[in-house]
Amino acid sequence: MNLFPDGSSPAVSFCSRFVIDEVAEDVPALDLTSEINSQALTNMAMIPLCAPFADEENRDSFRDVLQAAFHYYAGLLDLSEHPHGFLFYAWVDAQASQLRISAINGSFSSPPFGCDCDFSASIDDIAADCTIRDHSLFGPRNRLAVWTQRLPNT
Repeated sequence: MNLFPDGSSPAVSFCSRFVIDEVAEDVPALDLTSEINSQALTNMAMIPLCAPFADEENRDSFRDVLQAAFHYYAGLLDLSEHPHGFLFYAWVDAQASQLRISAINGSFSSPPFGCDCDFSASIDDIAADCTIRDHSLFGPRNRLAVWTQRLPNT
């Protein structure tokens, strides 16, 4: 599977490709049939944000990883079986120093977080959060930044 079908990321680092291989191992198929929390946990992949990779120089690589993960999840989706598609989302767990990604059935309006979230965060916001060394509950914000994408795009 070509993780970058639009050809926009020819310079993806070895690290980025390794990370997507790990995501593929963690999420071999999407569960979009159980209740929302079960879907979120089953479909989740966690990527450690380890120094020296989690620095400002690698912000574009984190953006590439997020794009590749979205395309990977999209490749798992059978729209004939799931007409609502799915809601893909990504956020940084600053306390665990992890980039986390997951997907839920597209019939749900938002991911199942029990905290105040900023669902207007962009892919660039999440890539930037990967490089911040603030380990407070929400990083530098007062709310959890979550990048969301629907497929199909509605």
